[in-house]
Amino acid sequence: MSDPTGLAESILDDLRAGLEDSEIVVKYQLSSEGLQDLFDDLVTAGLLHRVGERYVLPAVRRIDAQDFVTDVRGGMTGYQLMEKYELSSKGFQSTLRNLVATAALDLKGMPEELSLRHDAELPENIRGIERYHLDFDLPILETNRPENTGKVRDISQNGLGVVDLLATAGEMKHLRIFHEKFVLIKPFEFEAECRWSRNASGSAPFAAGFKITGISDGDSQEMRKLIRLVTIYG
Repeated sequence: MSDPTGLAESILDDLRAGLEDSEIVVKYQLSSEGLQDLFDDLVTAGLLHRVGERYVLPAVRRIDAQDFVTDVRGGMTGYQLMEKYELSSKGFQSTLRNLVATAALDLKGMPEELSLRHDAELPENIRGIERYHLDFDLPILETNRPENTGKVRDISQNGLGVVDLLATAGEMKHLRIFHEKFVLIKPFEFEAECRWSRNASGSAPFAAGFKITGISDGDSQEMRKLIRLVTIYG
């Protein structure tokens, strides 16, 4: 299989089906070292956990619906909710959809800067605009000011949310996403407009949301691979 992200997805499916490492090595004609390297990448991405010498799939996360609703109504941001309940973006939005469907929660009137809440407001539209939360650290920097660095926290085909990378609303930036130890995705760059920013407060870091305004075909392909990877689990 030439697509490493597709290979990772297939192997995760096999692990869920109960295949042993030795069976995976034979199925995909991998060396033991090659499988180890792939597992290490999946651990970096938060898609596998290492327990001693074994690699295991993350456990299914269960949450208390009433506590979740209380926290939403109390003003917690999407990022804070995902951190507290250990949810991926897909799991977060699935929770919102279920609560909206049962009339336990009304998302109308949520602040626009809370992109995850805004994206999840209309469940039927989620497929086209869904943002996915990254469960691993993915560095991002401004290419013209490489000292201005941060981390990607959520991403979609049209935009992304970051923390620690300084920006002001309306500002245009040329950004680069990379990870030195993550071989499944090559570094890629794009132009983006800052749509909102929020100063650091308490334990919450400086945060900003960007709309992607320009990206090459090759870099767009790497971005789609990243989105595909982070949606394998969640």
